Amino acid sequence: MNLFLTYPGGIDSDSQTVVQAMADVATIGLLQQREIHQAHTVQDQLQHALHSRISIEQARGILSEQAHLDLDDAFELLRSHARDNNLKLSTLAHHIVTGTVTATDLTPRT
Repeated sequence: MNLFLTYPGGIDSDSQTVVQAMADVATIGLLQQREIHQAHTVQDQLQHALHSRISIEQARGILSEQAHLDLDDAFELLRSHARDNNLKLSTLAHHIVTGTVTATDLTPRT
């Protein structure tokens, strides 16, 4: 915060108290804004994680049904395919849920 006077000579002690109070209020406002921004960021991250988890669970169920696997094996198929193909697990899960990838696409061909 900058303080400019229209006259030379500085400010008196009463004015310094007012200026300090204004600076303190401005600082509190900035700190509160930062906290609000951080809280929104965390909220957005948690919401994204929740949506990703839902999509992964749906894909797990779809793979289980399509490939006749138990849920743990379906998740292992999902995870290993994502890892082997350098894909995000949530991205692969989304493709399975939307039907662009099926269990047949994930199982090795012999």
